[in-house]
Amino acid sequence: MAESVDKAEVKLSKKELREQKEYERLIEEEKKKVTRTLHITILGEPKAWQRHRARLGKGGKFVSMYDPNSSVKKILQDYIIEEMQEQGVSMIKDSPIMLTVESYKKIPKSVSPVKARLYEEKWLLPTSKPDVDNYSKLFMDAANNVLWDDDKQIAHLDTWKYLSFNPRLEITVEFKETKNESINNGDQ
Repeated sequence: MAESVDKAEVKLSKKELREQKEYERLIEEEKKKVTRTLHITILGEPKAWQRHRARLGKGGKFVSMYDPNSSVKKILQDYIIEEMQEQGVSMIKDSPIMLTVESYKKIPKSVSPVKARLYEEKWLLPTSKPDVDNYSKLFMDAANNVLWDDDKQIAHLDTWKYLSFNPRLEITVEFKETKNESINNGDQ
C-alpha cells in the first residue's frame, strides 16, 4: 500500500504536466534570445524635463497649456533615430528594457579646482537642481513610439547625475531579442 502512495506522489496530474511543458517551452524561448545594447551619447548641457505651462490666450479670455519640452523632444527623437540606424536597432517591441541615464552637467566656474577634479572623477556627486529623475523623464518621453512602444516596457532604471568638464547625456538601453531578429538587424 505504501508503494501505491509513492507512485501517486510522483505522478503529475494532466494540468501539472501541461504547466511543466509550458514552463520548459518558455525557458527554451528565452534561451534563444540575445541581449542587445544601444549606446547613445548626446554632447552638450543635458536638459531636464519641465512641467507643462499655462499661458493666457489672445485677449486674456482663456488659458492654454503648452509643453516646454516639445522642441527638445523633437531634437532627441531625431538623434535617437539616427543612433538606432547606425547601430542596427529597430523599435523594441514586447521586450523588457533596462535603461541607464547618466547626465553630466558642466562644472560651475565657482567650484575650486580641487573639488572640480573630485567631481570629474566621480568622488563627489552633485545635490543641486534639477532632480535626477527629470533627465530620464525627458529622454523616456522622447523615446516613446520611436525606440520603444511605451515606457511601460522599462523594467529597470538607473539614473545618475554628475558634474563634468565635458557636459553630455549618456544613455544605455539593454533589451532582448530573438537571434533571428538580431541577425536581420546586422549583428553577427
